[in-house]
Amino acid sequence: MLTCKEVVRLLGSGEKFTLGRRAGLLMHLFMCKHCARYSRQLKILKQGLVVLFKSKTEVDPKVVKELEEKVIHTLCKKS
Repeated sequence: MLTCKEVVRLLGSGEKFTLGRRAGLLMHLFMCKHCARYSRQLKILKQGLVVLFKSKTEVDPKVVKELEEKVIHTLCKKS
């Protein structure tokens, strides 16, 4: 089984996973609430950054504020 340290490295790497590696990762995330929370936080941050960088050069302060609130809410949420 993967360790938490390995999971953090894999989640941050952005690499494509083999079927076996993906199964091991999913099993670890199912069993470890801390890594599962970290995975959700990374996903929210990635989504927010994609929206931010795909938007026009001038960023609407309202959009930035909504993204900040969503990220903060997700980071503070307990699993």
